[in-house]
Amino acid sequence: MASDVTKTVEVRGVSASLPGGPGLTDVSFSVAPGTIAAVAAEPLEFGSLLIDCIGGAHPVSGGEIRVGGTRVAPGLPAGALPLSIIRGPGHFPEGVTVREWLEQIAMLLGDDAASVDSVIERLDLRDAEQKPLTALNVEEKQLVRLGAGALGKPAVILVDRLDRDLAPQRRRVVSRFVNELRRAGTSMVFTSETVEMLEAVCSLVVVIKDGRVAKCDTPENLVLSGQQWMRIEVFSDSNVDVDKLGDVECVDRVVQHGSKYAVFAKNEFASVRTVLGFLDEAGADVSDLRTYRATLADVLWELL
Repeated sequence: MASDVTKTVEVRGVSASLPGGPGLTDVSFSVAPGTIAAVAAEPLEFGSLLIDCIGGAHPVSGGEIRVGGTRVAPGLPAGALPLSIIRGPGHFPEGVTVREWLEQIAMLLGDDAASVDSVIERLDLRDAEQKPLTALNVEEKQLVRLGAGALGKPAVILVDRLDRDLAPQRRRVVSRFVNELRRAGTSMVFTSETVEMLEAVCSLVVVIKDGRVAKCDTPENLVLSGQQWMRIEVFSDSNVDVDKLGDVECVDRVVQHGSKYAVFAKNEFASVRTVLGFLDEAGADVSDLRTYRATLADVLWELL
């Protein structure tokens, strides 16, 4: 089977089992450079299992996985795959500060001190860099793990539960960090405990239900496919011709309640512009406009 080296991660027909139970069946998807892929799985452990399989920490019983063109297989020497993997709360050595530990990792990976400074700055760890690792709180530990995973400039970063133990403010820090990695061409495959993190950073969502891929698409396309119609509420004191508005190509129907017009249109980004264009040409004075459509959380709720 030929490998597409333009993909940093290729998962082809992969099956794998959890100890004493079911697992993944015929899972396939690929991740291009600079793609941030979220695995939304029910149960969540299936997402963790997939992360372990990609990183070579769990064997597959069928199919194959390639990272950077190299097939993931038992017995690969350390450093054979261009990736880092962050899984579980991990264990930190005693008697070492945050900066010392990150500098040691950077040195082992051939990275420089500037990368350590950048990680500390971008993950808001200035106040913690001289703390012993064992004295960190749970949020700081997660941020340090993420920072360590980015050192050495891996092509792919795998993270199980990216927002583990993080409060909303810290999630925003991580979101900015991940988006900076994406712009630099790094790929990431992660699981998350919140949909908010998926909405903030991912460019691909792999939805796994009962061990199989239910959907794999961009967040935008998943939202658009999750609902055929969107509702556009237009507030206007003008006398809008409801019949003519209903005849606009993207409009299904219009319901009027006094000065409020509920326009049910195709769930496409262009629909709002089309409806506003009609109202502008009709000379209608629009005082307010609101749109209501499915969110990524709505779509995942239905799929999972």
